[in-house]
Amino acid sequence: MRIGLLGPLEVRDGDNLAGVVDVSGVRLRALLIRLAVDAPRPVSASALIDALWDDDPPADAANALQSLVSRLRRALGDADQVLQAPGGYRLNVARDDVDVHRFADLARSGRGQLRAGDPKAAATTLRQALALWRGPMPETWGTTTDATSFQVRLQDQRLDALGDALDAELELGRHVDVAAELDELVAQFPLREHFAGLLM
Repeated sequence: MRIGLLGPLEVRDGDNLAGVVDVSGVRLRALLIRLAVDAPRPVSASALIDALWDDDPPADAANALQSLVSRLRRALGDADQVLQAPGGYRLNVARDDVDVHRFADLARSGRGQLRAGDPKAAATTLRQALALWRGPMPETWGTTTDATSFQVRLQDQRLDALGDALDAELELGRHVDVAAELDELVAQFPLREHFAGLLM
């Protein structure tokens, strides 16, 4: 199974990556997203309850969570995709099966290449990372504090990777293309000093 979080939620069957799995319902999607964010590590029941209901959990939150986990297993078509772990649950996927983790790994690698003085490799790696973004993350992520803070953190990581990619491309002498992109970014994100500095 492959999970895309960098844009609208997308779940693809591991045996048929062309086939999209429908996960309907705001809470069901929120549960899948929260498990995917830490995959393949387990997430405690209390963290899942906070992610799903914020400060207003149902009277029997543990049973409500179990019910959602059962529904998610049915939606994914395989009970073994969501496993019980000590004190919580975990999504039974590899780290690389979730685009958020592939993005983070590529962005980290590209930043390391840039610092090591290899702007060509850095530009390629960072653009690969940025290409994983399929669009803005929609409201289907949910509006809990957990979902909102994670979206903000991801957007910051995207802008950091973009700044590093532009930095690498400037070092490669691609000034005209980079200047046009930076003009737009400085107008859109006036408080991001890195973009303003690169434009200067």
